[in-house]
Amino acid sequence: MTEVLIISGAYGVGKSEFACQWALRNAPCVLADIDVINPYFRPRALTSWFEERGIKIIGTSIKNHTNQDFPALSGDLGPALHGQLPLIIDCAGSAHGLRPLAGFKEDLKTTKLYLVVNKYRSDAWGDAVLETMDTFSRFLGIPLAGIINNSHLLDETTEELLLEAHQECLALCELWNVPLIATILTKRFAYLQEKISKAMVYEELLLRQTWMIKETL
Repeated sequence: MTEVLIISGAYGVGKSEFACQWALRNAPCVLADIDVINPYFRPRALTSWFEERGIKIIGTSIKNHTNQDFPALSGDLGPALHGQLPLIIDCAGSAHGLRPLAGFKEDLKTTKLYLVVNKYRSDAWGDAVLETMDTFSRFLGIPLAGIINNSHLLDETTEELLLEAHQECLALCELWNVPLIATILTKRFAYLQEKISKAMVYEELLLRQTWMIKETL
């Protein structure tokens, strides 16, 4: 059976970046970019780059529109759910964001769901995450399988903030009885791997556009 993993979370929390980074670490695999309501940070815009690294990209079915917002999902998702390669699905965590998966509910019974959180964003922490978990449970019957801690404050991020968020995320995982899959660190904070369990270092950001000034995760 194909191993299927859904990466989701609040808008702009870093789910697409994590999906890409995770795919690179688990290639060969398939990465399905079905976040059809998000105008930024689209893996399908780098299809050729990913395919050179053993990652097949599934995205829009409309050619030459990788950067536009058309809810036209490729027909390759269905076969990928029954293929030989692991499948990573990048999707929004809202009810609208889950609509592209509604027709595949029966195929997603054994799917794992990882949610990306950020302690320093109210829409990506605590009750907001619980609401996203409930949305996946109600619409697709998929329980939460793990948390990705992507807590940061852009360029104002400090070692102290990262350490604090990591500890609070561990406590949240214990409360919800789910594992912490990874705590994300940029290369600037790679030295914290000695203090942070499950640390995952991004050597470079794959989806961030050069016209955006501040560093983010």
